Amino acid sequence: MKKLYFLIVLLFPLFISAQNLQPDFFNSLDKSQITSGILYDRVYPIADLTSETSFTTGNKMTQALSELSRADYFNKFPEYNNIKEQKKQAFLNNQVLLSIVISEIQKINTSAFDEGYITVNTEGNLHLNQPLQRHHFDSYKVHLGAPLVESHKGLSVTFSFPESLIFNTTNFQIQNILVDFNNNGFENISPNQSKTIHFNSEGDKPITFKITLENNEELLLYSSINISKSTADYNARNAGAIQPIESTIPYQGFGESQAYTGIGEFQIFVDNVDGILDKPIIIIDGFDPGDTRDITAVYDLMNFNNGTENLADEARDLGYDVVILNFPTYIRNGSEVIDGGADFIQRNAFILVELINEINAQKVGDEELVIIGPSMGGLISRYALAYMEQNSLEHDTRLWLSFDAPHLGANVPIGFQHLLNYIAFGPVGDVAFQDLVNGLLRNPAASQMLLDHLDGHLLPGDPVEFDPTIVLPTGAPNFRTDFQNELDALGYPQDTRNIAISNGSGSGETTGTPGMNVIDWTFYPDGPGGSTRALIELYFTPPASQTIRVSRIRSQIQIVVWITVDESEAFAMSPASSAGLDSAPGGQFDIAGLAAGAGNNPILIEFLDNLNIDAFDFIPTLSSLAITTTNDWYAPVNESDINVFDAFYIPDSNEQHVTLTQENVDFARDEIFIDPLSTETFNPIRLLLENNPINDQLVLLGSLENAELQIVDLTGKVIFKETKTLENRTTIPINVSSGLYILSISKEHVNQKIKFVVR
Repeated sequence: MKKLYFLIVLLFPLFISAQNLQPDFFNSLDKSQITSGILYDRVYPIADLTSETSFTTGNKMTQALSELSRADYFNKFPEYNNIKEQKKQAFLNNQVLLSIVISEIQKINTSAFDEGYITVNTEGNLHLNQPLQRHHFDSYKVHLGAPLVESHKGLSVTFSFPESLIFNTTNFQIQNILVDFNNNGFENISPNQSKTIHFNSEGDKPITFKITLENNEELLLYSSINISKSTADYNARNAGAIQPIESTIPYQGFGESQAYTGIGEFQIFVDNVDGILDKPIIIIDGFDPGDTRDITAVYDLMNFNNGTENLADEARDLGYDVVILNFPTYIRNGSEVIDGGADFIQRNAFILVELINEINAQKVGDEELVIIGPSMGGLISRYALAYMEQNSLEHDTRLWLSFDAPHLGANVPIGFQHLLNYIAFGPVGDVAFQDLVNGLLRNPAASQMLLDHLDGHLLPGDPVEFDPTIVLPTGAPNFRTDFQNELDALGYPQDTRNIAISNGSGSGETTGTPGMNVIDWTFYPDGPGGSTRALIELYFTPPASQTIRVSRIRSQIQIVVWITVDESEAFAMSPASSAGLDSAPGGQFDIAGLAAGAGNNPILIEFLDNLNIDAFDFIPTLSSLAITTTNDWYAPVNESDINVFDAFYIPDSNEQHVTLTQENVDFARDEIFIDPLSTETFNPIRLLLENNPINDQLVLLGSLENAELQIVDLTGKVIFKETKTLENRTTIPINVSSGLYILSISKEHVNQKIKFVVR
């Protein structure tokens, strides 16, 4: 019985959120008996402050401050919104905030139930029969020290230690604070002092606090912060290689009071042949909330063959120059933080317009551009090129490659959206995970792209509950439909060769099945067999014309029978034309990738570990190929229905979104690498290939006596070498596997390289 009542107390926060329970239970308690002034029963304990641990992450510290504020009767801790504002100001000032908590909290113990002070009726209502006494509360010490962020960009970090973030609610004052930033040992740091630390490398950096109280008690508290290089760090070692770029065309998005220009950054990687910017290929970053992919990571999107090869490296070896465009997080008007990787697609497109003009101005010669747009980068580049054409702006681009881009919209299962939003903004209130949900779902770019968005389903004024009458796919109000209409009206670039790579199956292969159970799982906070539990159910959207519950989470306690104290659910219907999107053919989203943002939420971590499937349809195949002749997302691709792309690659099986394979790389090579590599200035003879690509023979056009011919593959292996006289039209038999090769022709002042593709 004692265990039962103890577990009931664990779910107090869920009791007061249920409609059939007393909302004023905690208000009726005698606060004078709560000596610490902080009753931890009032919140769902994500930060787990009753467990003894000396290590605190940035996410745990922010969650702890949120919970302490909500559990605090006497305003010893500020509202968490004040903490968020301080974090924002620190970001604007390029600082990292440090915080210390030395406090005591209390929880109601089982004696309150054993002695009949609190009872629970059969309907699950808690009733206070008489005022609680001091012995009905257990006390716990809370000692925390940590930065308020998990990571920082920049090897030089200015740590700020405002007095407003030092919380000591005990009876003993702090005499001294020492901090070891893992560089020069412990050093004194005083309230309102800032300390700049210069790290020599990237990675996790331990931070240790040594705090001495006036009773001579010494506390050692441990934390860490992940350090990565900033643009300034990179440029300090690479002669200013990363350059900022700002659009000259402003854009006013929904909810903005005026039009604003956008800020990006780019880097030019010149070729390995002549080192001159003369054959540019521009690669644009896609959806990247929080700028988790820097320029190096965007370059690495071109990796294939398990990371052993890179298409951008290959291009540079063949004389092409690679330009990477990234959309970083930046500050507007000195006070507004703009997440460039999730900003309005139109504004980022105007940054690309500026870059196209810049590269065309810088390049040597008259070679036209190649533009590659992975994922949302495909929409950005489509918009930019079409906009330039319609406004008589010369983009000088010969080839546009759309790489698994959502031309008709993208998908995140609405059941996932409901569940994750509930965990973040419902009674659980995981503030660390709120940032993840906002980054993944609640930003301009996601609102523009997602075909079904939680904001289109919410009850008016409710942050988590869905309207049961809205079950068909519904985009974010004021974002999704408006953007798609604008994009459709703009169309596609007309002065380029347009090609596409899809990562979605063309044969109709699904990811799971419509309506399948993704998870049906019971979480026991106190371990299997306990008397409190959370029941989580999640399903893919259903077959055509059907309506099912796609998400439900129930919090229950056992009082003879299991009683639900809180419940939230969402329903979805699929239209008659097609089953829901979740299992449709398409480029897949790796669900396991969400684990990185799970913070310290035990429910979410265990949830990710117990899924029945590890991917869902993110970019439907039909969307990546802009097929509008059918409304059935599951229909196999009919190539005759692809009318906006001049060439395309479609795999038979679904692949992870934005994945390069040997097959789609060969397709890209055929399109990108088509012209002679180089001809020296003094070259009186120009030789050409009759056909490129070829099958089993090279046909050289032109004449040259005793020409030295050599053919190598991309590894440098010589597969053909011969001295031969070329007369007008010379045939050379070739018996090699498909791929890209380089023919070298030399004699005295003649030195020519021609690349060719073998099918």
